[in-house]
Amino acid sequence: MNKFYSALGDIPKPLHTTPTIWKGVIYIPILIFLIVYFCNTVSLFSINSDESTIIENSNFKKFDPSKKTIFIHVGKCGGSNIRKSLAKAITNYDAKHYPWRDESPQYEKLIFDENAQYITWIRDPMKRFVSGFNWRKNLYSGNPMHFPQIQPPKEIKYLNEFQTANNLSEHLFTNDDANDAVEVICHLMEGPGYYFSKYMDEKYFDQFVFVGVQEYMDEDVEMLENIVGKKLQVEKKYDYPEGKDKYLSEKAKKNLRKLLHADYAAIEMLIKKGLVNEEKVKSYFNSQNKEAAST
Repeated sequence: MNKFYSALGDIPKPLHTTPTIWKGVIYIPILIFLIVYFCNTVSLFSINSDESTIIENSNFKKFDPSKKTIFIHVGKCGGSNIRKSLAKAITNYDAKHYPWRDESPQYEKLIFDENAQYITWIRDPMKRFVSGFNWRKNLYSGNPMHFPQIQPPKEIKYLNEFQTANNLSEHLFTNDDANDAVEVICHLMEGPGYYFSKYMDEKYFDQFVFVGVQEYMDEDVEMLENIVGKKLQVEKKYDYPEGKDKYLSEKAKKNLRKLLHADYAAIEMLIKKGLVNEEKVKSYFNSQNKEAAST
């Protein structure tokens, strides 16, 4: 018994007591609140997971299905499959894959439309360069994707002369043939720097609804699907024969870093504008990357 109350008499009883059954009823609203709160929290996490694209790429212009969508196809970045899948999913759509030679009559010039919205894909500049060289070299090996009408004799000459992207890159700035070859061989100099630096005013960066990264193809395709609100049927990429030489020496990398300066500048601009996650492309600027290219 409490010593304080023992001096005064019996401990006073409460004025009334709550029956045991009503004590349980009191906790029911609390239980319901906790269940609703938990469900809303799980739903919120799910929404955030689906909308992570918008959060991560907050500087993207919101996709407007009523506007014309133009896909800028930078060669050797996985763009062929993206271009085809977008054509099936979006009604008001066009794709632009521009000439590597200004005099090419079968391609139209890149002219930005202030009323359009844009999508593009990028890739590590060195990997893109090597992939472009190997792709052109493969075309001359009897591959069914052969396009004889756009294969000038000089391109064949330089592909045979240098044989690998590494050999060509090592001779840059000291060999006239090498310097000419990078201008003649399709795709080598047509990276993002070619498209954005040559034709694009900085204001047009505000018209992009998405910029994908080739090294994160599956992830970025899913992000693009969330943005456009459509499922994209991206086909398997073309499988080139095994045995392509992907190696680049340190000398070759140093020369390519200099040669492809416009590509790196364009990618840095995309980062600055918040259109590319810097973490996804930081390896592009790492000269220690031993694997210089992949199919």
